[in-house]
Amino acid sequence: MKDICITGTDTDVGKSVLSLLVMKALKNKGFNPLYLKPFQTGCHSPTHPYSDPSFVLTQLGSRDLAKDSVLYCFREAKAPYFAAREEGVRIDPEALTAFLKEKRALGRPLVVEGAGGALVPVTERLHVIDLFAKEEFVHVVAARAGLGTINHTLLTLEAMAARGISRPFVVFMDKDGSTDPVMIAEHMEAVVRITGIRPVAAIGRMCCLEAESDVMAERLDPMFRALGLEGV
Repeated sequence: MKDICITGTDTDVGKSVLSLLVMKALKNKGFNPLYLKPFQTGCHSPTHPYSDPSFVLTQLGSRDLAKDSVLYCFREAKAPYFAAREEGVRIDPEALTAFLKEKRALGRPLVVEGAGGALVPVTERLHVIDLFAKEEFVHVVAARAGLGTINHTLLTLEAMAARGISRPFVVFMDKDGSTDPVMIAEHMEAVVRITGIRPVAAIGRMCCLEAESDVMAERLDPMFRALGLEGV
């Protein structure tokens, strides 16, 4: 089982929800995945109830500690580079390499959530996707389902392809379930026609996670079948 990296086309598109669903799906297939959020901004502590790690791990009922999921934590809700600079910190890309190596030594498949969109700056010269492209990941793009997503999704896929990530999976996230299914189908059509990458799912009604997360996770089955995990 390869590690999975979730990258967004933008901030607040549903990366944490998608991370949760990937974790759920892996657990349901008998794996013991480990969730990581290397760069957390907009939070005083990884253990704060509104942090992404706290959200994901609480929903899972996990015994993992939110503080162990985070490499860098910054107070301001900004791109990691600017949030770090405000606190007088320089993000070290090698620290991410060491962090992932340490977590991989635990023998659990990783589910790694990025920060913001693919081209959010982490250092003066490097973006989120620059760091993740150097690692052995299955890449999954969380794309907003609504109007405007064709542009954002195609730009994200171009940026990933330029860094050697040629066949990521794409999942459209419809946070409140308000996007017309016909429009979502058109967005999927545009992505596959232009890039050859067929989106694997559309996920909606994120307000109902506690009751419906298992059903939502099943919508990711086409991705797991492609990864050879059908029937696991």
